[in-house]
Amino acid sequence: MNITKDIENEAFFAYGANSWSAYQAQQLTKIKSNHDPVLNILKDYQIHPRNCLEIGASTGFRLKGIQQLFPDCQATGVDPSKKAIIEGKKQYPNIQLMQREADDLSCFPDESFDLLIGSFSMYVVDRMLLLKVVAEMDRVLEEHGRLILIDFFPVTPPVNECHPTKPTPSFSYKQNYEEIFRASGLYRLWHKETINDAACLKGNQRNSNNNLGERACITALIKGSKITYE
Repeated sequence: MNITKDIENEAFFAYGANSWSAYQAQQLTKIKSNHDPVLNILKDYQIHPRNCLEIGASTGFRLKGIQQLFPDCQATGVDPSKKAIIEGKKQYPNIQLMQREADDLSCFPDESFDLLIGSFSMYVVDRMLLLKVVAEMDRVLEEHGRLILIDFFPVTPPVNECHPTKPTPSFSYKQNYEEIFRASGLYRLWHKETINDAACLKGNQRNSNNNLGERACITALIKGSKITYE
């Protein structure tokens, strides 16, 4: 057992997750699902998912938009925030929402999803769990499945203490997470754009990056061993 890892992870789960959820909740009334950047990508490339999992789904507002666009899609969301899951189940009873962390997706069989969305989730993952999270995401995504990552994309990767006033600190790590998947040789890039954090939550202002510290990136990858091994 890694005590330091467990303490930091529990600290984020205890107050960090709900703090982020509260921030999101303030923005949800401003979101227009027809302007959501993820939905725009799916429409632009004519991607029609059958089974979608969103990590960092909050209340499931984006998954609701996906279901409206693709009625036959089975939408599932996980989020560490208990408050977000409770609220989401009230608002979107047809979406399967679970309070879970990304390092344990054991409730899902291998290759369960053809679309996997990571929404501002990897930058708050404890570094001792990062590769486990990557492995779990890869495990549940089927061959030729699509992976869409939405996360911060700073010029220089910083580490920040999220809750310095709390008894146990937790940290955030902003970096280009697509590189981990692409370095495996099993993922190929098919779309990428930068966007600021506020725009991603509000669903507008694509390609706005005035604040480089808060600049986010939407990266779309396709999974397939044949990409590398002919």
